[in-house]
Amino acid sequence: MPRQPDLLAINLDDVRPEAGRSGPRLWVRRLVIWRAVGDVIRDIPLRPGLNIVWSPDSGRPNEPMGHGGGKTSFCRLLRYCLGEDSYGSHIQRELIADRIPDGYVGAEVMLDGVQWCVVRPIGTGSRHYCAEGLELDTALSGDMPNTSITPLRKAITSALMDEAANRMPLAHPRDDAWEAALAWLSRDQECRLRDPLDWRAAQTQSRSPSRQRQLSDTDRLVIVRLLINALRADETTATDAARKLREEIEAARAQQRRLEWLINDLREGLIDAFGGEAENPATQPDFWGQQATSKLKATKDAVPPDQTAKLRQARQEKAKAENDIRAIDGKISVIDGRLTEKDNLKRVVDNSRAKKHTHVADAQNPVCKTCGRKLDEAAIAYIAERQQEADDASKDLDNLVAEIGGLRKEQESLKLERAMATQSLTALSSAIEKLEEQSAKLAEAWGHVTMTTRYVRHLAELERSTTTIAGLATRLATENQMITELRRSSQDVISRLSQLFDASLRFLVPDNAQGAITLDEDGLHLSLHVGGERSTAAVDSLKIVAFDLAALLLTIEGRTQLPAFLIHDSPREADLGRSIYNRLFELGRKMEEFGSAPLFQYIVTTTTAPPEPFRNDQWVKLELHGAPREQRLFMEDL
Repeated sequence: MPRQPDLLAINLDDVRPEAGRSGPRLWVRRLVIWRAVGDVIRDIPLRPGLNIVWSPDSGRPNEPMGHGGGKTSFCRLLRYCLGEDSYGSHIQRELIADRIPDGYVGAEVMLDGVQWCVVRPIGTGSRHYCAEGLELDTALSGDMPNTSITPLRKAITSALMDEAANRMPLAHPRDDAWEAALAWLSRDQECRLRDPLDWRAAQTQSRSPSRQRQLSDTDRLVIVRLLINALRADETTATDAARKLREEIEAARAQQRRLEWLINDLREGLIDAFGGEAENPATQPDFWGQQATSKLKATKDAVPPDQTAKLRQARQEKAKAENDIRAIDGKISVIDGRLTEKDNLKRVVDNSRAKKHTHVADAQNPVCKTCGRKLDEAAIAYIAERQQEADDASKDLDNLVAEIGGLRKEQESLKLERAMATQSLTALSSAIEKLEEQSAKLAEAWGHVTMTTRYVRHLAELERSTTTIAGLATRLATENQMITELRRSSQDVISRLSQLFDASLRFLVPDNAQGAITLDEDGLHLSLHVGGERSTAAVDSLKIVAFDLAALLLTIEGRTQLPAFLIHDSPREADLGRSIYNRLFELGRKMEEFGSAPLFQYIVTTTTAPPEPFRNDQWVKLELHGAPREQRLFMEDL
């Protein structure tokens, strides 16, 4: 069904610039790249209104295209001078620092008619300088202190987005607000104009807070709405309250799921113990409670009243018996060792005694071993000595035999003692086993009583949880209704943005195109109708270009907390059609007519030739080529 004409549609002639405004609140007058102090590589003048950076394709075989000339590096250096922390990927920065170690980039930034001078290193330097009122050359040639870029960031935030900054979902709202806004106003080329809330690509290694903190789409939408004054503080409060309620509901539901699991587990245990009345589940708690109480009473009656004391005493006696047995075993082990030692010694002494008696017999018949004749009387003393030795050996052996006998008696006594202790331990173990069986039965009975108590308690907790969730859901519905109503109060801004979006699309696609922007609980939605709803890569790119331009027009009307500043890096390469691309420049020229002087700054980089009327110094502020190297941005092979 064809889309009905929008009776509220406007055209670009209906744009009403902010009263009293004679120029953009923020724009860049000049960008300079130095090889070193006093050695300028590039000095690029810029103007309010449309600025084109063109890196032409030659169109000839085997010749480099415009890609590689430095368009994107130009954009990133511009962002760097406006306060972004990085101007390229790690590899890119290393290449630049290697080839241009003493290099700097600087810009003259106009903020509410006041010139700011910015100088930042692109080589190995570490001084970052910004100040009001100085010329670039004067600043770089003088004693330039390291002020950091923070003063400029703070000045832009205070001047343009003071109220919005305080409410941004950022780690450091006041410090990071401008960089987050800048991310939207200067999308990475690598994002390919795929999504209105996609501003910084991972591969560019940008240090923008919009990338570093991995902001969600919801967070980025909040930033956009704050910057276009389409998010009231009370809606933010209501949204925070709704988020907390959703978290509470989720926590309550998690607790509910836990209770349900516990209840089911207890129910299975009670059914195993007592059976159940499946036909009437409501009576089960009472039934199980009665069964558990009866079992506990019967178990208590079967257990002696002093059962606990008996069990404790029996365990103490068992422990003592075990200690006694261990002590006896230790003594027996010592005696066994001594007996082994004495038996070995006895064998040695016994052998020695036998040898001594042999010596005595030999001495009593002293005969020469060589001639066989008896020895003289001098050997009598020797015989006496050998006899004494034999007598001593016999005494030693007698003593050892007596000692061994005593040890064996002690060993037998200890073994008897151990047998008695072991018998006592066996009796105690048997008694303890019976007492423990009784205790286990009593504990089981008490456990069943506890299970029934917990079952009833968890049922009550589950009922209360259900009631709590219902109450939270009611409060959440109220908050959501309030959010919806508050969001409607912001619809005048969204409606105006939608009108400007539609007007931009009608200008870019003069073929009965119709566009609309809507805001609902699911987010921001861009639609384009040209004989029906269209959604292709080219159409999506067009919608995002038109969205950014609509926000720029809304800013020109003084309705946002943004500067009227916008960079589109190679929009033609994001599947933007040639005819639409040509109309984009016409739209830029049209917008310059809204005031006595341009009220915005719009920078477009391209490899596709602009329309013929725009190929002059008025519009083309920088022309780059991939080759030779002298025509690249840095005049170097990087």
